[in-house]
Amino acid sequence: MDGTTAAKDMTLVVTGASGRTGSRVARAAEAAGMTVRPASRATGFDWADRTTWQSVLRGADAAYLMHPADVGAPGTAAA
Repeated sequence: MDGTTAAKDMTLVVTGASGRTGSRVARAAEAAGMTVRPASRATGFDWADRTTWQSVLRGADAAYLMHPADVGAPGTAAA
């Protein structure tokens, strides 16, 4: 199986899919034939509520995780 065929069978969860980097990742994944599952509070994913993570990630083959806070913001490293 070549890489293109494998990509077409993949589901990618993308946090921040409407943001600067997440939207680029989502577009590139869709162009490669992947199924993109955007993850946000609007779709039931909340960084602050770990109980929402499992259902959003279930069945996905990969994930692009974009934390909403700046890497230097208080509490980001712990999250």
